[in-house]
Amino acid sequence: MPTVALKTLGCKLNQYETEAIRAALEDGGFDAVPFDAPADVYVLNTCTVTGRSDYKSRQLARRICRDRPDAVLVVTGCYAEVAPDVFRALGPRVRVVPNQRKNGIAALLGGAAEGAASRRPTRFAGKTRFFLKVQEGCDHACAYCAVRTARGPSRSRPAADVVADLDAAVAGGVKEVVLVGVDLGAYGRDLAPPSSLARLVAALAERPGDFRLRLSSVDVADLDDDLVGLLADGPLCPHVHLPLQSADDRVLRAMRRRYRAADYRRGCDALFARCPDVAVGADVIAGLPGEDEAAFEATASLLRAYPFAYLHVFPYSAREGTDAAAAPAQVAASDRERRAAALRELAVEKRRAYERRFDGAERPALVENGAEALTDNYLHVALDDYAGPANVFVRLRLAAGARGLRGRVAA
Repeated sequence: MPTVALKTLGCKLNQYETEAIRAALEDGGFDAVPFDAPADVYVLNTCTVTGRSDYKSRQLARRICRDRPDAVLVVTGCYAEVAPDVFRALGPRVRVVPNQRKNGIAALLGGAAEGAASRRPTRFAGKTRFFLKVQEGCDHACAYCAVRTARGPSRSRPAADVVADLDAAVAGGVKEVVLVGVDLGAYGRDLAPPSSLARLVAALAERPGDFRLRLSSVDVADLDDDLVGLLADGPLCPHVHLPLQSADDRVLRAMRRRYRAADYRRGCDALFARCPDVAVGADVIAGLPGEDEAAFEATASLLRAYPFAYLHVFPYSAREGTDAAAAPAQVAASDRERRAAALRELAVEKRRAYERRFDGAERPALVENGAEALTDNYLHVALDDYAGPANVFVRLRLAAGARGLRGRVAA
């Protein structure tokens, strides 16, 4: 039986697509093995959101070509989409597959007929969470982002297909389903008749089974009253990621973001007013073109003003072909790194403050393994004296310590 090893870089959407590729290859007679093991075929699903992710993709591809010269390397994903020649130059055994042909990788390798239907992915190896792709692509044109070029325009999956994926995952034992997409809040606008993310969530929540639903990232411009209500009153877990990037209106305008700082504040105000325990995360880019010290302070000030549960901080990384890369007001690398370091310190403070709020509280949680669990509001908890199985729901009494939260099953 031929062997295949798969590796995902980047977003949860990529992770779903890798699992779909794995399922198709296994159906076609391949045996999936760990990525660091010898294999006949390696599949590398790349990311291009930052320069660092490009670098990781190149390094992994070069290492495979060096260490496994007789293997076939299939490279797909966003970096392979925008820079295919980087990988083709590595040798004749490298095959580059565009994003929109990922579902044909099994056929390319002789593991399935072209266009053949494959088993839906039902589990993610080593994980209790299931990332369910509901939307693809983006219609916006943020000046710093190459993902739109790599992924194409926004496309929503029909609700019936999403429901079938969820049913298959729950039947396979999944307890937590995370809805993912490039522009998740745009879900349904391109369908006929049009729908919305809130309507999809309501339909999924009606499906039978013992599971919970979680959102991934939603633009604050799409955080409407319906979504806020679903986060505050169920069925969604009280957790959402709201990308910020900058809180300076001049920078936001130059980067062609769809909101201004006041819009972001209004979204946070509405959400925290209805759901005070909600876990809100944010992406922040330090040193976007045109960001001076005052603009940076505006961003830091907004982040200090709200009880964010966590922050994802990135120094600005110029993406080839984007308008921001050619902008005249580039920020010096030393300033980008200094500002990113300051925001990372703030991120640690925010995370610790959010954890301390729940010292002594009880929260529902999903046991991920015998040592850790994840609460509904995205708190990672180390388990005390737990001897039960993984992938079950429990109610934990939480205790905050110097190294984070610990939890004990409540009586």
